[in-house]
Amino acid sequence: MYIPFRVPLLGCSLVLLGLLTRSVFSDHGPTSSGGALTKSGRTLDEGHFELSLGFDFTNFEDLDDADIERRALKLDDDHAHFEALDWSAVQMFELTYGISDSFQIGASIGIYRGNDFREGSVHHDHHDPEVEIDDVGDIQGLTDLWFTGKWQALTGPLGQLAPYAGIKIPTGRDDLVGHGGHALEPSVQPGTGAFDFLFGTGYTFPVNARLDLHASGQYIWRMESSQFKVGDRIDGGIAAVFRLIEDAMSFPQVNLIGEVNVRHIFEEEEDGDEIENSGGTVLFLSPGVQLAFNNRVSLAVVPQFPVVQDLNEEQQETSFKVFTALSILFSGGGSHD
Repeated sequence: MYIPFRVPLLGCSLVLLGLLTRSVFSDHGPTSSGGALTKSGRTLDEGHFELSLGFDFTNFEDLDDADIERRALKLDDDHAHFEALDWSAVQMFELTYGISDSFQIGASIGIYRGNDFREGSVHHDHHDPEVEIDDVGDIQGLTDLWFTGKWQALTGPLGQLAPYAGIKIPTGRDDLVGHGGHALEPSVQPGTGAFDFLFGTGYTFPVNARLDLHASGQYIWRMESSQFKVGDRIDGGIAAVFRLIEDAMSFPQVNLIGEVNVRHIFEEEEDGDEIENSGGTVLFLSPGVQLAFNNRVSLAVVPQFPVVQDLNEEQQETSFKVFTALSILFSGGGSHD
């Protein structure tokens, strides 16, 4: 994830995309909490490196054991289970390099932590169903590794258009177990154990010297691992970025960010059967601010508020999210006007 600043049009290059993102059962795994923020139609200049250090925090609705038991009993499935977290966080590291002025490559990885993971499983051993709550505790580990490429296919008076693609390598930890030694599902592990593929397009339209509009859409195609398939994911967003200070060469610079993001996750599959209480659609409003200390270093803070949560069956909802990113540009100081 990164938010590069360019000179002279600081703030015209909002690039917030969760390339570590993976949808998970009950919406809990690394950056599922996140939804992808809007990606721009711009690329790094040739020979430039950009290092981005991100932090994606998600707070979930507060549920005690009685709530988990009640929600699990609502599920009409002999092997149903309901999962809950207190909060989750992903520390993200991404390095991007401009091969040319119109093509860049990137690699990203993260460290995931899910706080106080609990799972309520429904058993029908007796006449009445019973719920067993497994208090697993904290889940943490290295996430999977993403490689991405982005090509600025069009640029001109109508803006810039840049398709991108990526592949996820299953390098993350996927061997965590609950009480009793049973393996946790791939959807709640730091790594899924599967290869995934990403396809998307970003678009940028410069309204004037201080205001840019961005739009993007992407699809993550999930592969199966250990007879479990995490649901495919669609993300879309529109964003406006406005530079407050008229003189683009004056520092520090401040940009105001306004975004609308939508995320749709398909149901997950286990042994070929769909998991009914997984997946769904969430609409986020994301106001934020971006600060450029100079023409190489910038910091962004973007809270996200879910205004619509249309989840399938019983799932724990998101209360709010906060994304922050520190971006550092190395080598050269060219710009994309």
